[in-house]
Amino acid sequence: MLLKECYKDVQFHYLSFEISCRFVSNILHMARRLTKGPDKKIFGVCSGLGEYFDIDPTIVRVIFVFGFLVFGSGLLLYLILAIAMPDQSAA
Repeated sequence: MLLKECYKDVQFHYLSFEISCRFVSNILHMARRLTKGPDKKIFGVCSGLGEYFDIDPTIVRVIFVFGFLVFGSGLLLYLILAIAMPDQSAA
């Protein structure tokens, strides 16, 4: 009886370990990089940010325009990202 219980316990731990390894492996394969997006209006920065954060690029564009009009920093940030972000083909 004890042997049967130990066997079930070993099976459970092995299955649990196998599922954990698959989960970690899937997470590692889903790693994303911040790159310029395919839907380019000027440099593709807003499209890339929208794709990375899984939101509509139009919302990102509105945020950049708002940042430019209110704070004056939207254009500077956009230009820095346009230089720093790699293209999708280069990534």
